[in-house]
Formats: sequence, structure tokens, C-alpha cells
Amino acid sequence: MTFHSRPKTASAQTLIQMTVDAEPDKIKAAKALVDLAATNATLRDYLVQLGAKTAVGDRIRSDNAKIFRDDPQAAFGSAVPKAPLKMHEPPIISLDHKRRVRRLAPTLQLLNVILPNGVRMALAKRADIANAVDTYEPQARDMAHKANYYRTVLSRLPNGKAVKDVFDDAALTAIYNATKAADHASAA
Repeated sequence: MTFHSRPKTASAQTLIQMTVDAEPDKIKAAKALVDLAATNATLRDYLVQLGAKTAVGDRIRSDNAKIFRDDPQAAFGSAVPKAPLKMHEPPIISLDHKRRVRRLAPTLQLLNVILPNGVRMALAKRADIANAVDTYEPQARDMAHKANYYRTVLSRLPNGKAVKDVFDDAALTAIYNATKAADHASAA
């Protein structure tokens, strides 16, 4: 019986993982994937489908941001940041919009928000709303845990030092697990 280190017909996810493992630079890894997709139909079809889903998701997030944040310029996925991305959590409704609401008493266009399953809020049934809750609650818990983890790392990281100068994988794993346990305990 002969064992091969690489299957003859690898899945698209396997090909992506192998490419990323071989090339740590994201730009070069993306170029390598595009080159590989030119000769591999499975990978090409997967990337086209993934790209289409991403494009639709970006459009939905942009449209929803225009409604929730009252930001007509909101756009996701349209540009690659040159500097590290610094995200600020915006309020659900902008201050300008709150002032207009108080003055004119119009309503937000929340009926046009697209739920995670692709249904417009206006057409949503109980199951669609329950699906949105089931989608967003775990994401919220996960994001809260990640923020707590990063906050803990930040508090232990001296100015001017890189994370690798202070921590190794075992230390970061210990912090990650401790913050996860703390988050679960506070949620209970």
C-alpha cells in the first residue's frame, strides 16, 4: 500500500491552505492562488463562487450601514487599507440623524435592512428574525471575547515591543483560554 503526501484531486480548501502555508505574504499567496486557479477548475469555480458571495455580502453590509449609521458613503470591501486598519465602533444611529429624527420625526428605513439569511426586514417572518438572533448572538460573544483577549495582551505589552518579543504561542494561548473562561463565567 502506497501513501501519498498530497491527494491527486485536492479540494479547493486544501489547495488554498497549502498555498497559504507555502507563502506567508498575503499578496504573493493571492497571486499564487490566481495562477493555480488558471489550471485547476475546482479551485477556479470555488474562488469565483466565494468572490461572488463576498461581493454580495459587501453590498449588503454597505446598504445596511447606510441605513443604520446614516452614512451615504458607507462602502465595505472597496479598498485595501495601506496602514493597519483602525476600526471605531460607530453608534447605531449617527448624532446628526438623531437630531433630524427629533426635529422631523421621520423613521429610519429599517424595513430595508437585509437579514443574515438574505431576507429583507419588511418580508421577514418569526423564523427569519430568530435566525438573525441566532446568527448575531454567537458573533457578539466571540467579538467580546476577542476584545477581552486583545485588551489583556495590550495591558501586558510594554511600549515599543512587538508581541513576539514578550509572548510565545503558549503564553498567548494561556491568555486566550483565561479570557474565554472569564467571559463564559460572566455570561452565566
